[in-house]
Amino acid sequence: MRMERKYRNISTGAISNDILQVAGSSLAVDMSWLPAGNYERGTPFAEVEVVPAEEACDLGPLTDVYPDAPRVEPPDASRLSEMFEDYALQNWDPSKTNVLYHSSGWDSRIVGTIVRRAREKLGGRLVVVCMSPEWETSRPIIEYQQFHRTAEVYYYDRFSDQPVDFDTLCRHVSGPTDHPLNVYASALRWVREKASITNDVALWCGLFFNETYMHANLLEFLGRWYSSRVAKILSPVGATWNLPALSTNAVRYLYTHANKGEMFRVEVAKSIDPGLAAFDRRGHPESILLSKEQFSAAVREYNNSWYGQTLGRAAVSPTREMHPGCADHREWWGRWTTAAFVEKAVRTGVEVRAQ
Repeated sequence: MRMERKYRNISTGAISNDILQVAGSSLAVDMSWLPAGNYERGTPFAEVEVVPAEEACDLGPLTDVYPDAPRVEPPDASRLSEMFEDYALQNWDPSKTNVLYHSSGWDSRIVGTIVRRAREKLGGRLVVVCMSPEWETSRPIIEYQQFHRTAEVYYYDRFSDQPVDFDTLCRHVSGPTDHPLNVYASALRWVREKASITNDVALWCGLFFNETYMHANLLEFLGRWYSSRVAKILSPVGATWNLPALSTNAVRYLYTHANKGEMFRVEVAKSIDPGLAAFDRRGHPESILLSKEQFSAAVREYNNSWYGQTLGRAAVSPTREMHPGCADHREWWGRWTTAAFVEKAVRTGVEVRAQ
């Protein structure tokens, strides 16, 4: 099963996973367009559309459950946990450095356990990275899973050191989104240096469990997955992604059984290791605070850009605090990322005009 975000030139039919590769020689920019809430359905460019998920994604053996399938009995947590463990064993590559992104959530507990077991059986190097602001809540779980003894553990809070500029954004995401950083790419660059990683990397994390558990049918899942994650996360980061939530067998199994909702993950985690239930899933701040220098440079670049000067003052003031759940955050940074891609188009000789 292959999934990737693609863009299409409406006139020529040209398709690419880079929005500007299909832009053509001129672009009409919709100045009212925002990524927040509608970037799965379109782009800021009149000439370019997002290829629908069902066209862009190679469903492979999932075609028999697309777009929907009759439901039978509720899924069994132990059966699903076996599928996740099989996925880890099949995809673990001891010739690579395996990097696990770990939080305090149930999904990380599941992935952490199956990755640890795969390494115990197959060998190889494992590096565990926990990003702020989840250090304190994830630390006891990481210790319980014995990663301090069996792997290399790093705690990352260096977001204030990362470049926040148009060029970097356009390299690390495939199109306008609502966040100025690809945090996974930032953390990977940092840990490569910190842990002296010189060989190929395989990334593991609990992304897409939300989408897998919560939606009523595969088409809804694909739309949600496609819109919420792929543009800003699964862009090139210089590594291979291993995502157990997208295991073909697991997705097939979940979408041919009655939906039990997102908290079914708790049952799955307990099935994999009952001890994982001993740790609370406490709330945590999702914010990342940019440095004053990062923030000032980002605002200055926006104000000097074609988009920023054409639009004028944004309706919402910029903020240093990166909080994906905040509508004000999404509007400002949605406009900033749109400005980045428009500016890249201008610099490469594309004629742009406001619409």
